[in-house]
Order: sequence, then C-alpha cells, then structure tokens
Amino acid sequence: MLDKEKLNEIYRSLQRLFALPMSRSTFREMQNIILNALEGNMDQANALLEVFMTRNLKSDKAVNFPAKELEKLVEAFSIPAWVAKDVFEKGDFLGLITSDLINVPGQTVFSNRIRRIDGQEFHFVSDPEITVQIFQHFATRVQELDRQKALGPYTKQISAIKANLDAILNKPK
Repeated sequence: MLDKEKLNEIYRSLQRLFALPMSRSTFREMQNIILNALEGNMDQANALLEVFMTRNLKSDKAVNFPAKELEKLVEAFSIPAWVAKDVFEKGDFLGLITSDLINVPGQTVFSNRIRRIDGQEFHFVSDPEITVQIFQHFATRVQELDRQKALGPYTKQISAIKANLDAILNKPK
C-alpha cells in the first residue's frame, strides 16, 4: 500500500530530480524513484505514473493512495512528468525554429536557432543561397509526405505556404 510516508519520500526525490536540468533520462529516473519507493510493486508504480500522466485522481487504480498527499504530489509534479516523458520519447525532435534577418554590409544573412524538445540548441548562419537550399530540401520532404498520404492534417499550412510563394513569384518586378 502507498502510504503518506512513501508519498512524502517520492515528493522529496522528485523535488531533487526536477531541480536538475531535464534530460532524456529524467523520465526513467522518475520511474525508478517511484518503483523504489513502492519496493518494486510494478502495479502500483504503473498506477501512480498513470495518475501523473492523466491527472485523474479518481481513477480505480488510485483508490489505494492517500488522497490529500497524492493530490499534492500530482499538482506539484504532473507537468514536469509530462515534459520528462515528452523529452524521453521525442527528445531529438524539433521544438522551435527561429530566424533573424541580419544586414551585414554587402550581404543579407539569417541567424538561425533550432531547439530540440530535450533543450539542445543549435545556431547557424545562412545566406540567401543556403536559405533557398534549405527550403528546397524541405519542399522535397513535403512531397514525400504527400506520396505517403501523410499531409492531411497540414493542408491549411501547405496552402498558406503556397499563397506566400505565389505572392513572391507574382510580385511586379
């Protein structure tokens, strides 16, 4: 049974875990904290993890957990737990891309930043030639998505890109 003492132990351990930078191993560490506090009881550990992910304190699986302490635990750590799971599952995926136009005497360049979901950030500078080359590369990837019938949910965004390209190409010279 998950008692108040074990929940407090989990609370303190999660405080320590989430005080550190998030990494791909954070979710596994969270699982280990819970499993160790529950003395290897996989059913209870999975039930507690499910409560974290769903925030459903009234689930059948959460019945054996002390309500007030569980609510405090879930309130404090469910969002970091979601982020930890997201980083664990999709850490290499892109989370954000930004570019700033920089006018350097005699040329125009972009300062580009790409951040992955796991927080890793990359910076690179591109000139117009490389910027168009990057666009061509991803336009080809979009064609592959179309051949795979995977563009359905993105048709509005594709239409907006087309409208932007049409505006560039049809602009009076």
